[in-house]
Amino acid sequence: MIKISNINISFDRPLFKESEIEIYNGRLTGLVSPSGNGKTTLMYLIGLLSDHACHYEYENHLIQSNEIEQYRLKYISFVFQDYILLDGLNIEDHFKLYASLAHKEINSKQIRERLDSFQLYTIPFDQKVEELSNGEKQRLSILLALIKEPDLLILDEPTSAIDLTTSKMILEYLKEYIVNHHMKAIIAYHDPICEDYIDDLYEIKDCRIEKIKGSHLDEDSYLKEIPTKIDPSFYTNYIRKVFSSFKGRIFAVILSLVIGIGGANSLSLWIQQYKATQLLKISDTFTKELYFCKNPYNDYVYNNPFLEAVDQSVLEKIERIDGVEEIYQYYEVKVKDASNYEIILLPNYQDECIKIDYRLKDLTSLSFNIDAKEYQLEIDSIMEYGYTNPYSSSIGYYCMVPYEIISLMTTESNFYVVKAKDIQSLESITEAIREMGLKSKYNQEVEIKEALESIKTINTTLQSFRGIIWILGILGSIYFYKKILSLRKKEIIVLCTNGLSKINLLKLMIMEILVYSLLSTVLSLSCLGISLIISQMIEFNLNINLIEFLLQTELVNIVVLGISMLISYFQYISCSIANLIRQNIIL
Repeated sequence: MIKISNINISFDRPLFKESEIEIYNGRLTGLVSPSGNGKTTLMYLIGLLSDHACHYEYENHLIQSNEIEQYRLKYISFVFQDYILLDGLNIEDHFKLYASLAHKEINSKQIRERLDSFQLYTIPFDQKVEELSNGEKQRLSILLALIKEPDLLILDEPTSAIDLTTSKMILEYLKEYIVNHHMKAIIAYHDPICEDYIDDLYEIKDCRIEKIKGSHLDEDSYLKEIPTKIDPSFYTNYIRKVFSSFKGRIFAVILSLVIGIGGANSLSLWIQQYKATQLLKISDTFTKELYFCKNPYNDYVYNNPFLEAVDQSVLEKIERIDGVEEIYQYYEVKVKDASNYEIILLPNYQDECIKIDYRLKDLTSLSFNIDAKEYQLEIDSIMEYGYTNPYSSSIGYYCMVPYEIISLMTTESNFYVVKAKDIQSLESITEAIREMGLKSKYNQEVEIKEALESIKTINTTLQSFRGIIWILGILGSIYFYKKILSLRKKEIIVLCTNGLSKINLLKLMIMEILVYSLLSTVLSLSCLGISLIISQMIEFNLNINLIEFLLQTELVNIVVLGISMLISYFQYISCSIANLIRQNIIL
């Protein structure tokens, strides 16, 4: 027996005052009331769907708040007025879903027997529930509710949308089942035909629950033991069914994630490669060199007579500046070769080649004396046309000699050249040297700054597009996921009314989103593979950091997961089941 007392419920007006109701085993209890008198609210209360304060005794046990979900899972089944069958699932899917929620297994023979018992002889197992008639849907809903073999069955107007013959058949079947299984049942109705099958009848009138048919019985309490935990296999089987039912919309979610993750990350790789290519072009066009000296005047050239020596400690500090590859002394040596040409020897910091001025391109070697020492240099290549020396005001024919050779031809110098690791380090190195009180400058400073600024502008624009793609992908996936949830309101209500706790439901949603994320990662990697194939076809080499790509992919997945979970929580999990049903006008 169920006894609920001290029922006091008010919303915008009082619904119940100091009321009580008793529901007996093996008897069909009826509930009638004009619309708006709280019949639905009372049904929620009896089914442990709402949390209104009352004294709820279930077989002489006072139910505590932390036991509600266990009792609903173990003992209570619902038959709703509009059936709450899940569009997209077929007949067999429904039976197996309800069986898994009840810790039961059901085979095809058992399904056929149950359908036949309700005169559903011709319905195939693979028929979608949306194709059934109202009478067929109502009978199927009752069969599904009875899979659990509940101790309490709650029916809300089960005959309201079906014909008289079907109504009688349903009520006769229920009456026999309730008596044979010694179970409790309460039915809310308006249809007069139900009165012939009612054992105990209650009416809601003037904020009271009045018994107008039946008598009080004293019963011994008895409850069978039923597992209280959801079978772990339920989650994986259920998610598989969800994917088969909502595969079109789920594909939209995954596609959005792929656009946001795969597209953005692929674009990121193209941005990085474009930047690297442009920097390489600049490096080929300009030298990665700057020069510095200690000079009280605004003059940077080597042959300035006022240059002062730079302390060794300062040179060591400069060597430690980020981006510095090497520091060289700058030398100039003026010589006259055997052909009587006056030639200025300059240091070559780039390679070991000896390069002659373009104007002397016919020379194949140089012979000259320095301090009575004879030198013979074989020419390897020709300097670029129009070369100008940025380090000196000396004018004449030039010959570039490897640094190791020219350093042996002359004395120490107070003018220094720094070779940078990359072209974009020139500015920061120059500024760091200037902060030490030295004069510093790099070659073609204006041109290099303009080139780097151009790359920076293009890079910023492309990064903005990348961000937009990410955002659109994330928002798209969240939108479609929210759309899927809105289409699954009945499904969530079925799960909750059949005993899934908020924690169970949260776990199920987390597992679903993790599956989305996994599929998104796989498809994103596929996009990456396609990008690699395309880049090879157009001979555009992509330098890929796979770990970085995967980390970025999972980062976006986590963002989508977190936002989707918040949507799920606030839209469905945080509110009571009764409110969720009211919002969707289920009862």
